[in-house]
Amino acid sequence: MLARVSLDEATKQIIKKGGKRVLGAQTEIINGREVHVIKVLTPDGRIQHYLIDAETGELIG
Repeated sequence: MLARVSLDEATKQIIKKGGKRVLGAQTEIINGREVHVIKVLTPDGRIQHYLIDAETGELIG
């Protein structure tokens, strides 16, 4: 089993993808799973939400 991923680690994972500004981040329970939700502003001005599984660090949405 992989180590848990903190909200801070998940946010840094998204920042490393480059060109995105983090607007906010929080942890929620979605369908019984603990998920980090990270809201970013893309270079072209769109807002995107990334969902990262807190248990595995996997990008799920």
